[in-house]
Amino acid sequence: VRIALASRDRKLLLPWLDKRIEWERSQGIDFSARLKSLLDKPEDALAVLRPLTAGPHNQTLVHWLAWFGDYDAALDAMRADFQIPGFRYAALWWIWDPGLSGVRKLPGFKQWMREAGLVDYWRKYGWGDYCKPTTGDDFECH
Repeated sequence: VRIALASRDRKLLLPWLDKRIEWERSQGIDFSARLKSLLDKPEDALAVLRPLTAGPHNQTLVHWLAWFGDYDAALDAMRADFQIPGFRYAALWWIWDPGLSGVRKLPGFKQWMREAGLVDYWRKYGWGDYCKPTTGDDFECH
């Protein structure tokens, strides 16, 4: 699913979504069915997704927010999870997924990387694949 959401490839997404819908129906859940019906209605989908950002999140919610173009809400959800014991490392792991490249371009993402100590770490031990130094103390991520 991460690849499908990251690449925005419906041919990959729809079979996964159909399997997810089948499983959810057996549990009395209609979440994925609702999202499937809203694939071409981003504002309606975001109206469903945004209220879910109030509690602990999962990677799929963050990716759906990004899929529908709300990079700020995806970033806020990851930052909030970073503050929850037990979610900290998951939040840092998710940020490098290809589908979240729009999140990594936000000024708030750069601030989070500074606050999390990653920029200091990168300056000391080397920059990774997704972020690199630019001029002065600045850096960029893709």
